Amino acid sequence: MRLLFTCISLFIASALLAQYTTPDDGLTIDFDYLVQNSNGTVVMDGADYLVTDSITVSETDVLEQTTGITVKVNSNALITVIGGLTLNSDDETVFTWAEEGSHYKGFRFEDGSVIDLNNATFEYGGGLRILTEDFTMDNCTVQYQEMIASTGGALGFSDGTPSITNSTFIENQTAAINSPANGAFAPIIDNCTFQFNGASIVNKSQINLGPSGQDTIVISNCTIEGHPDYIESGGIAVALLLGGEGHAVIENNEIFNNRYGITAIGGDMTTLIIGNDIYDNNTQDEPFLGGSGISLSGTNQNHCTITENNISGNLWGVTLQGETMANLGDTTEANFNAGLNVFEENGNGGVTYALFNNTPNDLMAMNNCWMGDQEITVEDAESVISHEVDDSELGLVTFTPLGCIDPISVEETEKLEIAVFPNPAKEQLTISTDKPLHNLRIFSISGRLITNKNNLTGANYGQVNISNLQPGVYLLQAESSKGFKTIRFVKE
Repeated sequence: MRLLFTCISLFIASALLAQYTTPDDGLTIDFDYLVQNSNGTVVMDGADYLVTDSITVSETDVLEQTTGITVKVNSNALITVIGGLTLNSDDETVFTWAEEGSHYKGFRFEDGSVIDLNNATFEYGGGLRILTEDFTMDNCTVQYQEMIASTGGALGFSDGTPSITNSTFIENQTAAINSPANGAFAPIIDNCTFQFNGASIVNKSQINLGPSGQDTIVISNCTIEGHPDYIESGGIAVALLLGGEGHAVIENNEIFNNRYGITAIGGDMTTLIIGNDIYDNNTQDEPFLGGSGISLSGTNQNHCTITENNISGNLWGVTLQGETMANLGDTTEANFNAGLNVFEENGNGGVTYALFNNTPNDLMAMNNCWMGDQEITVEDAESVISHEVDDSELGLVTFTPLGCIDPISVEETEKLEIAVFPNPAKEQLTISTDKPLHNLRIFSISGRLITNKNNLTGANYGQVNISNLQPGVYLLQAESSKGFKTIRFVKE
């Protein structure tokens, strides 16, 4: 028995020696350094690098890779960063499994670490667990991640305001991007592709977010495609399941073939849903479990503005549950919303449901196109809207005047480049853009329209006076002939 215990002790000591922690001497190191100094934890495998056991980048050290390499990682290895990780190379850096079929543990970025990821692929790992607020990802691919280091999503965040741009997320086991139900997480997710995430058949969306705090989530210019077999996976969800505060702008996305398109759930929430193409979100084919293009539920403190979206082929167009509030089109100055949503062939059981107001609240839904781009009568519109007329316990939807626009596919839009400075600002904003603007709007954090400049010409939008605004966070929305762009700014 004593011999067995000694052997076990030697085995444990050997295993511990195989792991490697950087010196914590303020060093900037790369993988060549690790090959030379990690005592076999990182070795060369032909032209590739092989991580044989776990690595920790210490608090004052930075792992910086400026040349493209392939890093193979053993299944027992976790890469933990307490200090910094920078990947920035013209050639792609790839992290992948060392043995096919054996996912490695993944990455863990500790609170206070500084993470800047560019032109990198992360595949066949256990996800990226992100506890730091200082995180940037651009032009990366995250694919085929299982739930090991990060159990909520391929990118599992804690809090913060990260930037995730120009990146691709493919067939990860659960959500592509996930945040907790009790944090304050307000990312900018722009020009990204999400495809077939939710392979584990869990009840989550591909982008699955909790509270934002006082800041605002922005999800823009993304493609979010579901898999026909992943019938539990939705498109975008923002949910305040444990309370907190939430604000979101969801614009110019293409969302299709999911269990549902967009859902916003909870109490203290404001959402602006604008310019999206939301179609064929019906993979579960259970109308009492999902299938809405846009689904809202919660208290009367859940306010959503819905404008200029194309919503088609879902089991339901827009559904409202509980006491949630929505504005789908209002001509009054205080609550102005142009409407201009286009509904087409949303339905189930042989019945068309463009808008189902399953709340006691009266709703404004003016200037929308309720049956594609065809001209219809008030009676035609009434037939696809469920509200007080159908059930006296429901609120009344005011849907006249009717309106219709030619749908603009997200595939046909060009990305609008715009800069706003200074930010924060006290007196005025300067706007620089690569395309002429037609409209310019400023919204409060609660979604209330404050400024609406229409039919702009020339350069008369270059300066915007904000001296009359109260200090706080606002949303500036610019519209050109090819698309929208929303930018957060702070009035001091």
